[in-house]
Amino acid sequence: MPGRSRITRRQVLAGGAAAGVLVAFGGDKALARGLPRLPRLASNPFTLGVASGDPLPNGVVLWTRLAPDPLTADGGLAGAGNLEVGWEVARDESFRQVVKRGRAVAPADMAHSVHVDVRGLEPGREYRYRFTAGDWATPVARTRTAPAPNGALDRMTFAYSTCQKWEEGFYNAYAHMAEEDLDLVVFLGDYTYEYGIDPATGGVRGVQLPAGYADETVTLDRFRMRHALITGDWHSTFVNDVHPDFRDPASPVVATEILAPAVTSNGDGPVYGPYYGPMIQFNPHIKFFEGDRKGYVRCAVDRHLLQADLRYVERVGMHRAPIETFASFVVEDGHPGALPA
Repeated sequence: MPGRSRITRRQVLAGGAAAGVLVAFGGDKALARGLPRLPRLASNPFTLGVASGDPLPNGVVLWTRLAPDPLTADGGLAGAGNLEVGWEVARDESFRQVVKRGRAVAPADMAHSVHVDVRGLEPGREYRYRFTAGDWATPVARTRTAPAPNGALDRMTFAYSTCQKWEEGFYNAYAHMAEEDLDLVVFLGDYTYEYGIDPATGGVRGVQLPAGYADETVTLDRFRMRHALITGDWHSTFVNDVHPDFRDPASPVVATEILAPAVTSNGDGPVYGPYYGPMIQFNPHIKFFEGDRKGYVRCAVDRHLLQADLRYVERVGMHRAPIETFASFVVEDGHPGALPA
């Protein structure tokens, strides 16, 4: 996953400036072989940051996209063709101990996005990685491989979240999540929405966007623009005991489900709470309900129990709002059902 300061960097600065892209070729021999061109870029092409995921015991997938002007359909690279990108993986943040490096193609028909499937890494280990293009380099980011298939794992921490409608709030939850010492982050969706956004205000964010964002997202180019905007729906939090027969509250508890809140969707207004709140008394299997707070669930699991902390930001209509652990629940090994921590 990205480094602790990297998740927020994946947010795009709305209204980005013109790129002024220049492309230099990698020599006649390279062109003759049909190899990608070496980019010489007048402005930073890594405006969308980096990401990593799909961890295996021996590898991870690294991602970035070249887009000097990210809020346009071509990312500011119209006519640039395929471009070459460098990548490195190291044991340390200063990159004195590089363990893997290589070159990758950023294809024009994939909007110059890059997916590098890195293998040959050690299981259960943290690494640093970065990309380069021409004279530009991404910030250093953090990733971690999965544990060995049969290795001992004493404890694991992870977080998960849902619905992140860009125009309805700031991604405060991600900023706080990035500060956590987590082994894994899982996003459950909705990742993006197709609805038009008021380009004069950018919703609650108070920024101007290109006029095209007012249109419904129905084409590949529009989805690429929307993806650039957000970086990148039950929106409520539930803690439920699962019974084999919901009509009989006395039937045995067989499992527990903990639903994550939204990151931003529906903003700070009351939407689900007033509607579903009065129904909770008629559903005794529901141990906790919060209809409209935004944030994520942080979990720590070991051999004895799982603890889930419900982390809520104060609000999403304000940038860098504080966060709190509103409630915590545990599920003990061999004892189905959620208990207050």
